[in-house]
Amino acid sequence: MITGEDTVVVVGVADLAPVVGRMLDALGKRWPAMLVSINDGQEQHEFVQWRERGLMLPRSKGDVMVARDSMFREVWDERGYVADLTGEGPLTIYYEPCERGFIKAVMREEPYRRDPRYKFSPFDALLLGDGCSVLTIVTPEEVPGFRDEVLNLLCAVVNEAR
Repeated sequence: MITGEDTVVVVGVADLAPVVGRMLDALGKRWPAMLVSINDGQEQHEFVQWRERGLMLPRSKGDVMVARDSMFREVWDERGYVADLTGEGPLTIYYEPCERGFIKAVMREEPYRRDPRYKFSPFDALLLGDGCSVLTIVTPEEVPGFRDEVLNLLCAVVNEAR
């Protein structure tokens, strides 16, 4: 089985397609020969250059497989989510709206701005899914630095839209 590392993020945006598009635009500047395969809910389309005109992401729910270039794509087909010598790898971005209402969660890190001298213990919490979306990023397991760069890119494009 070919696996990667899933990172799930709840984002306070109802439709993540524009956010994912801005993420891909930023990655495309870093990877000029970047290829994407978009799943529109009906089928997973062939890999094409991200810079092609008329390329549209599905609204609200979809997924996008991203390869730096054609060589990266071929290696991905053979070996799955593995990093190259630069520490980068293929990734897939899944996005869809959250369920409406409350979603149970566990806070494993302090969500409040409190004096760091106070001790923290994990606690149960509720997330209100209305108006939010879930985004899952799949990256190679052995490169947390690359995963973190992609997460920082997500933060940057969400914050620039505000």
